[in-house]
Amino acid sequence: MLNCLFGTRRATSSKIRLNCENLEERCNPTGPGGGGGPPAGDFIVNISADTPDANIGDGFARDAQGNTSLRSVIQETNAPGNVRVGDWNTLKWTVGFAVPGNVVTLTSALPELTSNFQFNGDGVTIERDANAGAFFRLFVIKAGTESRFYSITFRGGWEVGDGGAINNKGKLWVEDCNFTDNQSIQFNGGAIFSGDTATYLTIIGCSFWLNSAFKTGGAISAIDETNVFISNTDIFSNDVTANWNGIDLFRGLGGGVYLHTYEAEFAPLIQDTRIYDNWASNYGGGVYVDSTYFTMVGGEIHGNTASTGDGGGIFIDAAGKTVTLNAVALTANEAGEKGGGAYIENGNLTLEDLTAFTDNTAMSYAGAAYKKNQATVTVIHPPAGAQAVEEDP
Repeated sequence: MLNCLFGTRRATSSKIRLNCENLEERCNPTGPGGGGGPPAGDFIVNISADTPDANIGDGFARDAQGNTSLRSVIQETNAPGNVRVGDWNTLKWTVGFAVPGNVVTLTSALPELTSNFQFNGDGVTIERDANAGAFFRLFVIKAGTESRFYSITFRGGWEVGDGGAINNKGKLWVEDCNFTDNQSIQFNGGAIFSGDTATYLTIIGCSFWLNSAFKTGGAISAIDETNVFISNTDIFSNDVTANWNGIDLFRGLGGGVYLHTYEAEFAPLIQDTRIYDNWASNYGGGVYVDSTYFTMVGGEIHGNTASTGDGGGIFIDAAGKTVTLNAVALTANEAGEKGGGAYIENGNLTLEDLTAFTDNTAMSYAGAAYKKNQATVTVIHPPAGAQAVEEDP
């Protein structure tokens, strides 16, 4: 059995499905400050303004006018004696929003989340003020904590470092969320960056578009020991922009997703997800897989571009590892050099029961798929009209 974040991954026939806990079975822990704190430990954000907590540690998370802002909630829960870590099911803060669809505008960076959280967004948007005098991301998840976000749009986070919207060092779950116009200006993960020891990244039913990174992962960059699971998600129109400078090889990789999680307990799994119309300045227009096992089941890799390099749809450099695309449509991707659909430099690529494998192009050679060095490509049950895999003549 393969453990999924908060559940298990289970192989059934040719599909790999998610088996997780019932998300409605949520607890309401007791708040700080005895009976004087918020009921059942929940905080309700009732204003859009980015106002501070007027009396940190009193258990109320109220600003000077008596309102509860997102910032005041985080300041209050970070106070000594209020931090909740450990089992997320019994030790967490729950945060709701009084006005569905409201826009919360941040004027400066929020404090790091030092407790476990559940944010029930109900369609709210959390954004960086476009007129803010500094660049900052929206959230940082501290190592050793878990945060789950439901039905929130993350917009306009611009950060010089890793993770334009969220930098995850712990366990992050996002469901029915949107990420748009977020940017890592000089580093990795336009929307989400995840990397540390024993980190988890679970993404379900989300959309990522118009996010940008400089080095890796226009939408998502996951490295180190991050255990990645992505399901039923749209990743489109994101880009990674850095040109290779002849020194730093990790530049312009993975227009949609970048994976370098070779030390994770489990291999990254993406299922029933559409990765399309993303752009990388160098390699891996849709996905870049670096030194890790990887499986994608269902969905599509379509219309992505590796502008000056290889692997328009997916680029693989995974010596001794196996990458599997099962029941995926690999179509209409383009590479500036080789391997329009797929480029595998090292490792083993299995293409099984692809639903389509057509219309991929490369400016130099091997429009469909290219294999190099000792790499192997195995095609099982190719679809009608499938393009051929090629190697150096």
